[in-house]
Amino acid sequence: MRLVLFAFPQHVAIRDGDEWVSPVRDIRRYIEITWRRLSSRAAAFRWVAGGMALELAFTAALWGAAMVGGYRGLAFWAAGVSLAMYAVNVGLMDLPWALRYRCAVGDTSGLWQIAPLPAVIFSVVMVTSRVLLVVLSAEPIAAADGGA
Repeated sequence: MRLVLFAFPQHVAIRDGDEWVSPVRDIRRYIEITWRRLSSRAAAFRWVAGGMALELAFTAALWGAAMVGGYRGLAFWAAGVSLAMYAVNVGLMDLPWALRYRCAVGDTSGLWQIAPLPAVIFSVVMVTSRVLLVVLSAEPIAAADGGA
């Protein structure tokens, strides 16, 4: 596998013989290859969810470091950007197109295809955790208006 970070959207390409296969260019072939290599639906779920979970872990670590260091604004910004990126990814780039084409086109629709109920639970945890980070790092209203 190869991380493709300097492309939109970022993704993991996988090797099939002499060729790199991108989920962006050929999602059906990508799914076929990953199913051949993964041992179970649980392994497939972990494979697809891993990137989102890793991004959340990075965001939470940055958020925590910023909060400990007294940089509440940076913590708020990190959590807000993470939440916005997740919302755009799921709400604009994945689910609408998956519904239109009736197949997985992104991570969330891929999780749904693998295991619907765990996908819903995972998505709720992803959104809720980001919202909590935003809320916990938001300036208290009394401090924002001068204590009045």
